[in-house]
Amino acid sequence: MKKLKLLKRVRINRALESIFDYPLTVIETPMGYGKTTAAKEFLAAGSGPVMWLSFLNSNDTVSFFWDGLTNEIGKNDEQAGMKLKRLGFPSDAPRIKYILSVLNGLDFEKNTVLVIDDFHLVKETQISELICQIVKEELAFLHMVIITRDTSNLDLSELIAKGFCNIISQEVLRFTNDEIWDYCEMAGYKLSEENFAKYVNTPAAGFHLFILFCSGWIKAFRWAETVLLMN
Repeated sequence: MKKLKLLKRVRINRALESIFDYPLTVIETPMGYGKTTAAKEFLAAGSGPVMWLSFLNSNDTVSFFWDGLTNEIGKNDEQAGMKLKRLGFPSDAPRIKYILSVLNGLDFEKNTVLVIDDFHLVKETQISELICQIVKEELAFLHMVIITRDTSNLDLSELIAKGFCNIISQEVLRFTNDEIWDYCEMAGYKLSEENFAKYVNTPAAGFHLFILFCSGWIKAFRWAETVLLMN
């Protein structure tokens, strides 16, 4: 199988280094900014273990979340993972307190990262509330990363105010013109500088960039160049 080529974006990796400075980092952009790919590439080259949990659709429940979370924790500490799974998702304050005490007792390796991807699909407020409680514990060496299209299901105001939460926004992850040009060169497609400049500076460029990600960069650029040559 042919290996997929990925564009190395050094400035994005520099921004993602801040993950290790906070209990929680939220990577928030609309679809098409490469947030999941950027996080995976950065963490794959990192110095600590990574736990990864992805929501698949909006029907995923607290039990789905808890099974996934405890499975990932079990990779770090099998006994703790099994214990947490048996306890079940905490539904009241005493159980939350006990769950937090168990988590506090875990020995995470330095720079351990727990990623929760596609968090915009979460509809259960209990999940968001539990995550906020875990973040406030400032567990040693554990850094949580939430990847999402929006934060409407998260109340981050207190966490941000207390310095617990780091936001990496679409302004950071947005592809620059140089990065788009570099990608085209990497993929072996040559677009004239004149047409490239016309393409990226059109009023509808944002929509065209959406097409780039959904339908394929090169296919979209060939389409764009054809349109430009006709005008």
